[in-house]
Amino acid sequence: MRILAILSLVALMAACAPRTKTSSPDVFETIDTDKDGKLSLDEVLRASKHPDKGAVKRRFEMMDTTGDGYLDRQEFDVWRGLDDDTSRLF
Repeated sequence: MRILAILSLVALMAACAPRTKTSSPDVFETIDTDKDGKLSLDEVLRASKHPDKGAVKRRFEMMDTTGDGYLDRQEFDVWRGLDDDTSRLF
């Protein structure tokens, strides 16, 4: 039941993506160090200024709605839309 609730929440957040702010190309492109157009967990952890890397990993896994182990720009934009002060993360 809890997994269903989490999946529903993630789906809802993804559906709201067009209404979220778009990521600054500078932020996404700076984090995307291998320039493959997607963010790996390793890239996000290296770029994050957040002291709790476990929390960053959990948020990354929640925002990876496709389950491919990467965040594309849309998934990253949803993340940024949820965190008003992304500057504390990156």
